[in-house]
Amino acid sequence: MTVRNIIIINDFAYINGGAGYVAIESARALSRQDKKVILFTAVSSAADVCENNLEIVKTNQLEFINDPHRLKAVFRGIWNTHARKSFAELLNRFDTSDTIVHIHSWSKALSASVLREAIKRGYNCVITLHDYFTLCPNGGFYLYQDNTKCHL
Repeated sequence: MTVRNIIIINDFAYINGGAGYVAIESARALSRQDKKVILFTAVSSAADVCENNLEIVKTNQLEFINDPHRLKAVFRGIWNTHARKSFAELLNRFDTSDTIVHIHSWSKALSASVLREAIKRGYNCVITLHDYFTLCPNGGFYLYQDNTKCHL
């Protein structure tokens, strides 16, 4: 497989922590190579990453925790239909034979709907696990209310 396109998925279009740093810095570095790099994200700000060869596709949504419509945010956290549809439109532009989808974060604004869309279409996917959200509901194997570790 000759990789020509790399789609990087990250909840945020700016650096707000370790996952954001790795996702955005890798997108910047890859965009300087002979690859088409797209950053697919939900939450943006004035501090969005800028790079000449880096395309940013945003759903322009709020982080689930900051959405004032609490019930809507709960359902969007489980399955973000708008993000899935936007991601499906993006994937329509690419071929599975030369495109990799690299997922960094999806649990704070995008949901697993985007990951499911990539897998359903047969894209080669790479997931960098920056935390424990795939195994632990709060991402830390820690019971914050009790200040004790979780033995899930």
